[in-house]
Amino acid sequence: MKLRKLDRERTWRVWSSGGESGMSNYYVFRINYDDRFKLIRRELVNHHLLRQGWGTYGMALDSSYDTFKAGWQSEWEKDLPDEMMRARYNNLSIMLKIEPGDYIIVPKVSVEEDYVCRSFVIAKCKKKYYFDVLAEAEDFGHIIEVEDVFSCSYDKNLHAQNIKSKFIAYQSPLNHVRSESFKESVDELVRLHAEQPDEFAKNSTDLISMIGRATASARNQYLEQIKSVLQKIDNHKFEDIIGELFIKNGYTLTDNNWYDGEGGDVDLVFECFNRNTLMYNIYEICDVKMPHIYVQAKKKTGKDIGDIVGVDQLVKMEERIPEKNAILMVINLTDEFSDEAKEKADENGIILINGLTFASLLVRYGIEVDIR
Repeated sequence: MKLRKLDRERTWRVWSSGGESGMSNYYVFRINYDDRFKLIRRELVNHHLLRQGWGTYGMALDSSYDTFKAGWQSEWEKDLPDEMMRARYNNLSIMLKIEPGDYIIVPKVSVEEDYVCRSFVIAKCKKKYYFDVLAEAEDFGHIIEVEDVFSCSYDKNLHAQNIKSKFIAYQSPLNHVRSESFKESVDELVRLHAEQPDEFAKNSTDLISMIGRATASARNQYLEQIKSVLQKIDNHKFEDIIGELFIKNGYTLTDNNWYDGEGGDVDLVFECFNRNTLMYNIYEICDVKMPHIYVQAKKKTGKDIGDIVGVDQLVKMEERIPEKNAILMVINLTDEFSDEAKEKADENGIILINGLTFASLLVRYGIEVDIR
């Protein structure tokens, strides 16, 4: 029965993409979520153009890296480390691989709502990459033209929830998706949209959505207060709170303040599986080295311009970690991680958790923080 289900899903993917030789690729495409969000969203919704930044005059990706770098230096007159420039060029160059018929998923965007929200857009590539600077921004010249654009709430069904849950693995501006589960969920949503487009076109006016919008401001204010309190406590207390969050959810703290003497640093180490789970018992019975969660904790405020340090410390420690399937995590109370930190974390499979996300986890799992 399972084989038949997989065969049906595979058959749908082949049929919807035009045959075996034209099977689609899948990409997560993150746009700007700052003050340029409405401009970039408008280009997508009104003109079916997906645009990426780092794209001012002279920075076309189908030229050489040296041309790309020269374009940056000419327009913005700002020197950046060559490693960072090359990493961004390499990531953006994924756009050159996107072919007509490939699926592109854009997190936090809705066709109906003009603000960052709990929805994602699914679109199909219509035209390969080309370069045309958006004049009013003098940037965002990297373009993929798309078609069959529709949006889906994170909570619409299990397929939407599955896609949303996997976004954490795709934090770079451009991400080639290899997860079969992710692809199958996209295929199913495309099929459902083809059969019942009106179900996806409905505005988010249900009671839960209205309550959510009405309470979002108060909730964010509360989370900001929690974050502010956490930033003022000492490092040991902060690590204790992280430990409490994991221990309350069944994880066992096995080590802390682990250094290698060469710049590598791990603040907390937890066993990867709750002791009451099947996987924990399998590792115990088979006498196999159990994977662990390695956490680097930082209490930075605002935007931490040195946030790459926490990522580097974990990367340096990775060589000394005995198991190959460890989970590496940076918890930093910063407002937002830099592109440099995100790119290096993505390259090394490191999870990044910022201040508001950590505060929301404390609330969700009942870890009290006195904000008085």
